[in-house]
Amino acid sequence: MTNTLLSNRKYHSHIFCLLITIVSLAVMLRYAGSVSLWYDDLYTISISAKGLSWDQMVSNMMADAHYNPPLFYLFAAFWLRVAPYGTLFLKLPSILFSAAGIYLCGVVARRLKGNSAAVFATIFAAASTFLIFNGADTFRSYGLMFLLVLICMYFYILRIEKNRVLNRYIFIFGALAAVLCYTHYFGILIIASFFICDLVLIAAKKLNARHLLSYLLFAALFLPFFISRLMVLAEQNWTFWADAPDAKSVVLLTQDIVSNYNFIYILFLFGMVMSVIMIFSSYTREYMGMGRKQVYVSVMQVFTVIFVIGAVFVYSRYINPDGSLFIFRYFVSIVPMIVIISAIGVDCVFAILLKSKPAKLAGITIGAVVCVVTLYLGANTLEKVIDNSNTVNEPFEQAMDWIYDQDIAHNPDTLIITDAPERGVLYYITHDGQRPPLNVAFYRNPETNLTEDNYSGWNTIIRFDGHRPAPSATLSLLQKHYTLTETHDMWGVPIQIYQKMQSPE
Repeated sequence: MTNTLLSNRKYHSHIFCLLITIVSLAVMLRYAGSVSLWYDDLYTISISAKGLSWDQMVSNMMADAHYNPPLFYLFAAFWLRVAPYGTLFLKLPSILFSAAGIYLCGVVARRLKGNSAAVFATIFAAASTFLIFNGADTFRSYGLMFLLVLICMYFYILRIEKNRVLNRYIFIFGALAAVLCYTHYFGILIIASFFICDLVLIAAKKLNARHLLSYLLFAALFLPFFISRLMVLAEQNWTFWADAPDAKSVVLLTQDIVSNYNFIYILFLFGMVMSVIMIFSSYTREYMGMGRKQVYVSVMQVFTVIFVIGAVFVYSRYINPDGSLFIFRYFVSIVPMIVIISAIGVDCVFAILLKSKPAKLAGITIGAVVCVVTLYLGANTLEKVIDNSNTVNEPFEQAMDWIYDQDIAHNPDTLIITDAPERGVLYYITHDGQRPPLNVAFYRNPETNLTEDNYSGWNTIIRFDGHRPAPSATLSLLQKHYTLTETHDMWGVPIQIYQKMQSPE
């Protein structure tokens, strides 16, 4: 029954999911260009900029590899060399990755629970502002990570469905697992969770041990690189900028992941409980219209959410608080599980309430609920996206364009000082090489930063901090040798213009 609750025609849910994905894609494309790339996105440009040689790029990627694996940087190196100038074009791959992932949420949910679950999984994913802002609206690896988690889940399901034979999905899953982990290190937690679940199934004699070949292939492809990075981290006594989490952090994270929709949170909890019950009750499985293997995957997703959040919390709170990894945007990796389990929760509610009802009444009821939820979430999501497009936290693009339009910025004795990755800022200043550069100094680059040794050559300083305030040494130098003459605060981060003090004759 669950496969036909939404419609008697097989492909209605496919079409609806596709339409929802297209609308979501259109909204993301419409507003992505309004929000400047921020510090981390500009860092992607600095590492992979098209003016760099291959050796320079590899050196940059390996220098950053203890924070981020290199796969997205390699992709960015290609994209920067073919994409037209503009924030929208840089974000385009992540938008497309996210849109593909939104559609795949429906594909996976359909394979587990049926058409209505597929529709609601697609709606919930498309309405996830957490995904849009942290995955799609970036020039970072998170949109690709979201998509790869779903592809891994899909092949995990195919692999389990062919339990008793040595099939190609075993090796495809192992290779995809390595690709995921080369995209973001949180992929390791996802694959570790899958591995633990597989060990339990093997111990319970519900899964053939040959499925461990997936993880042997994964280990061969990824662990040599990862172990070499761990050795570097151990030598550096690695720390990170994030604060150690507490219980409130977990609450805020879970609320953020469901985009502060309490009813989705409740549906996730209900889907989680029902998945666990179905493991032990064949009657409940039959009543809900799920097979044993589908329930295994559902429980695996529940465990993955708990495992990822729990492992990061324990590490960041108790093991290495100075190297906390409890950074909300990294948890884009578990959005697919939360979306799909929530959709299964909806379908379980329908099964309980409508099981004994006539098929026509059930179909009308579900269709009405789909329309109401789509309109409600669609309107709220659009409002949030529009609000975000008018809120520029680090307006590097707007600031650099405004500065470039000022005649004084082109004087040979004018220097722009800022806190940002150099090639990222130059991307905006020169429009990716389409116009001449300006004189720019960067706080963290001792070769260009404003100092007592080189300030005398600069009569005008244009200061835009952007990400972090200017260091105390720079502020002291400005106060000592320059006068603040203008302040322009159009976006909440001021542009300040200083003129050098005249020396007494």
